[in-house]
Amino acid sequence: MSMDGTSNPIAAVRPASGAAHGKAAHGGAAHGGAVHGGAVHGGAVHGGAVHGGAVHGGAVHGGAVHGGAVHGGAAHSGAVHGGAVHGGAVHGGAAHGGAVHGGAVHGGAAHGGAAHGGAVPGSAAQDISASSRRERDPAAVRPVVPVELRLMAAGYCVHPEFVTIRGGSLKSAAYPAGFALIRHPSRGWILFDTGYSARFEALTQHLPYALYRRLTPVRFREEDAAVRQLARLGVRAEDVALVILSHFHADHIGGARDFPHARFLYPEAAYAPLRRLGPVRATRAGFIASLLPDGFADTASPIERTATWMPPGDGSPMSGGWDLLGDGSLIAVSLPGHAAGQIGLLLTATGAADNARVVMPASPAAVPPGPATPPAGSTRYLLCADASWSSRALRENRPPHPAAGLVMDDRAAYRDSFALLRRWQASDPALVIVPSHCREFFAIKEDGPR
Repeated sequence: MSMDGTSNPIAAVRPASGAAHGKAAHGGAAHGGAVHGGAVHGGAVHGGAVHGGAVHGGAVHGGAVHGGAVHGGAAHSGAVHGGAVHGGAVHGGAAHGGAVHGGAVHGGAAHGGAAHGGAVPGSAAQDISASSRRERDPAAVRPVVPVELRLMAAGYCVHPEFVTIRGGSLKSAAYPAGFALIRHPSRGWILFDTGYSARFEALTQHLPYALYRRLTPVRFREEDAAVRQLARLGVRAEDVALVILSHFHADHIGGARDFPHARFLYPEAAYAPLRRLGPVRATRAGFIASLLPDGFADTASPIERTATWMPPGDGSPMSGGWDLLGDGSLIAVSLPGHAAGQIGLLLTATGAADNARVVMPASPAAVPPGPATPPAGSTRYLLCADASWSSRALRENRPPHPAAGLVMDDRAAYRDSFALLRRWQASDPALVIVPSHCREFFAIKEDGPR
């Protein structure tokens, strides 16, 4: 149950109503391409959907409508090809008879693998990252809803510095297991990751998981647990409505079981490869399944299926992101490499940040949605998880030592994500990028038990 009394924190996606008669393209559905050899009649292409005898479930994006077909790959939910829609909205044949025929759409209806006077949802997802995501009309994107943010750490691990930043010292350095506490004006308390818990030590007593603890020495005190820190702030475990997981390494899911009343959101691209791994391969992947709540696979929600895909904002090098709450407040962006399917979280927070951490007001007032721009004094943040180990590495363009590749899912994807963060920062200097293990943002006490 969310803080506003709804059972599902994922906002419903409602397609635009009505058809725009005689308009060739409306709302950016035919995007980045050209329309040749035909006209659109009786049904507007609106926000990735044809309404009024509508076909929806995917945008004609990045290709051209040419002679009744879309060539060049209609990027989302399937392409209209040769008069037929494959892999998405209309599946199984050419549309004709008041349908798509010879490059023209007549009557706003579709027969033979389409719907007559109704809507045809997309087919089952084959490519989760593209073909199953629901599109939002760029013109319909809502104003930013600011949230309140506090950055905290639940324990830390130690590594030689050179592993995490090229040219670093041989001496061991401490890396906080960072997590974020977020307060949304209507959804209530939300966590992004959870840090470590005492369960990590208990579950890594024996092989093969003991190898994880030996390769990644952890310092943790029970008072550092996320649930204990929240209690000291007056936030009970049952008050946490939502937990968003960036990926499934133990330092990010370690405290997940402490929030049994929360709904969990996660990237399916991160979880799917791990679900059937045996203990040895799971250890290699940094995954300990018993850290997750019971029934996680049945009750948690994959963002690729439940959230709305948004176009990128100004200055963003991303192709877009998932609007987790449907109001633009929390946008998940893909940053794979360190772990398969890893996501970061883009948000706008009220208040100011110093060089160490974000300070949440003691008695913050709810921030109503509606302004066209974030209010004065707000800051945009990208919680980038482990796409970089530190802000210094990003500033100085010093990615990890090749030895770090031993614990990465995909070294090439990591390099791409790291480079993307640097491009994003260069194009948007006001954006504050927060790596989950960076001590410039997460305070720790280096006196935990060994």
